[in-house]
Amino acid sequence: MNIGIFSKKEDGTLVGQLPSLGLTDVSFEPVTQKGTGPDYRVTLEGAELGAAWKKTSKGGTEYLSAQIDSPIFPAPINFAVFGRKDGTHVADWNRAKPTDGE
Repeated sequence: MNIGIFSKKEDGTLVGQLPSLGLTDVSFEPVTQKGTGPDYRVTLEGAELGAAWKKTSKGGTEYLSAQIDSPIFPAPINFAVFGRKDGTHVADWNRAKPTDGE
């Protein structure tokens, strides 16, 4: 399910919104320091909301694996951000499938 759309600025920042979550002014800001941390900080109107890591699917598609959290959410939200041919990026989310015993 597509939950948001982003455009890429010249500095590599992705800016857009997650309207399905009621969030506007969301940014994925590249992290410049090297190490084992995330590749992007996810912010909402300047406040840190989460992080994202660069990943590559088994089929070779590059994407961002993102997690955001806030007191307004019942639990952290995990989603992926994929680039499209038109230069925009979309946020896709799938509900976790229940496991036995739930």
